[in-house]
Amino acid sequence: MKALVPLPHLTADELLQRQRRASTADERDRWFALRTLTQQPQTSRTALLEQLGRSRRWLSALINRYNEHGPEAVADHRKGRAGQPPVLNAEQRAALGATLQSPPDGGGEWTARKVAEWITDQTGRSINPSTAWLYLKRLGHSGQKSRSAHPKAAN
Repeated sequence: MKALVPLPHLTADELLQRQRRASTADERDRWFALRTLTQQPQTSRTALLEQLGRSRRWLSALINRYNEHGPEAVADHRKGRAGQPPVLNAEQRAALGATLQSPPDGGGEWTARKVAEWITDQTGRSINPSTAWLYLKRLGHSGQKSRSAHPKAAN
């Protein structure tokens, strides 16, 4: 099977300029790979991928995307994506912090599962206990239980 080669959408100098102007390391790697394969098509793909710490799948996808859609397909399209909003807003985080100061309704210690249930009650969003654990940690709870003293130790 013949190796994929980037189409000549841009000259080597234009590829170099785009590489230098890249705003992220990922984008810089993309431009570097394209420039290298454009200038030296005989370059060992394995050596290039080892140098970049990337996979064959990454390189094939990059070249296919570049050949189909041109230089615009190389930009880092993750920029500007804020991701999902936090589960709790500032007011709800403060309420959780205040709630954690007293024992939970069922008694015992606050656990990630109990915090997850509290968050679900407050927000209507069901969350994973691991997310609730992150809120516990951010609010200063270590998750360590206090040790009960041995009955004979009180004497």
